[in-house]
Amino acid sequence: MKRRREHRSGAPDSAAVPDQLLEDPSYALIVATAAMKDTAGGDPVAHARAQVHAAIAINQLSKQASGGDLTRQASALLTEATAAFERHLPGARVDLANAHYLAADMARGTDWPRARSHYEAALPYVRRDEPMLWVAVNEGLAAALIKGPSGDHPDAQEQSLALYLDALTIEPPQVPTDHWAVTAQGLALTLAERHQGKNIDNWANALRWAGRAMERMTRDADSRHWTNGLVIYARARIAYGTTSLVHQPAWAANALQHVRAGVDIFDQSGLSADQPLMPTYDELAAASTAIDPAQWPGPAVLRAGVRLLKAVSDRRGQVEFHILLALETAGSPPLQAAERAGHLAEAERLVSPYDDEYVRRLLAVAHASIDG
Repeated sequence: MKRRREHRSGAPDSAAVPDQLLEDPSYALIVATAAMKDTAGGDPVAHARAQVHAAIAINQLSKQASGGDLTRQASALLTEATAAFERHLPGARVDLANAHYLAADMARGTDWPRARSHYEAALPYVRRDEPMLWVAVNEGLAAALIKGPSGDHPDAQEQSLALYLDALTIEPPQVPTDHWAVTAQGLALTLAERHQGKNIDNWANALRWAGRAMERMTRDADSRHWTNGLVIYARARIAYGTTSLVHQPAWAANALQHVRAGVDIFDQSGLSADQPLMPTYDELAAASTAIDPAQWPGPAVLRAGVRLLKAVSDRRGQVEFHILLALETAGSPPLQAAERAGHLAEAERLVSPYDDEYVRRLLAVAHASIDG
């Protein structure tokens, strides 16, 4: 997501400089450095604000530089500014929140624990009636929780989901439409990885939010956001459709429509260039119409289904399908013991220590079936 959410306090003398020059980090740094000199020994809050603007400019220059890393200098300025704002609370509340947000934003993607600590420090100082900064901090913390260490722990996932949902209650025009859409993508991705709740329900919710994100994304959005949104939307259609097909055979036609739509996106957009998914979809569709309803879903449906779930990184779905294949004895001909054992071994390889008791029970049943 483009980082344009900070509350701008306005560096001293910035009004005298044309906006297009301030957008150039070199000019912005000149203005901020001059403001730092002018405020040295004077108003400490104004001086700290100038330091924040200098840190922003230095960080932008660091991204553009072919060599060298200026982020330490930017971080040092933010640290000094943060300390000054803390000494002048409550008047510097917004400045303090913004400084922590900017420090988190600089660490985002490279040092997630540091980013998380700054987002958490900013959270008590943001308010819903300041929507841009409030949403930015909540969304940032939601991302940091699941992308940092222990991000796959259910507690981190549930906290992240709550933050995403809260942030999404602030809708355009209070926040830019593309920012809202990218936050919805983050929610959809977190739902796709969730350990709690039924997998099919998580994918249904992921599909709903990914669909809303795609509907709201504007033509001006970053191409990466379009691609990311398309990927999670297509993944959700395939995973939800494939799982629905197995568990709700009465909805087979609707389920296959979801799978076909997701496969079309993957294949036509080049997301599956190395191995097109349409042949596997054709196999799944053919197997679902050929199987005796009394033997549903049957090995052919499950084999094709598990390959599609692997293609869209649905780990929990793969675990369940491999277990069902390990239990499959009703097919015609029935699966051989060696193949069933292979599917059980794959399920155990994929299972997470955080998966729910339902999966544990299925694994136990499969072991009993194979081991006798």
